[in-house]
Amino acid sequence: MVDDEMIVFDVAAQRVHRLNASASIIWRRCDGRTSVDEIANHLATAHDLPVARVADDVQRTLAELERHGLISDASTPL
Repeated sequence: MVDDEMIVFDVAAQRVHRLNASASIIWRRCDGRTSVDEIANHLATAHDLPVARVADDVQRTLAELERHGLISDASTPL
């Protein structure tokens, strides 16, 4: 963690990823047990926003994290 951002180093790809505060919250909750709705609820609470306002952002961030190989959907091999 650096201030509100998180630095993630992908050893296999030798790439550094900088996640903003919201993306950091989302990434830390990608544990295979927390649902997308739970992640959205947590993010909404953390930023004092309605869940409906952050739900699309959570989906986009999850897709971006997966695209960069930082998370994977257990039902979809990388």
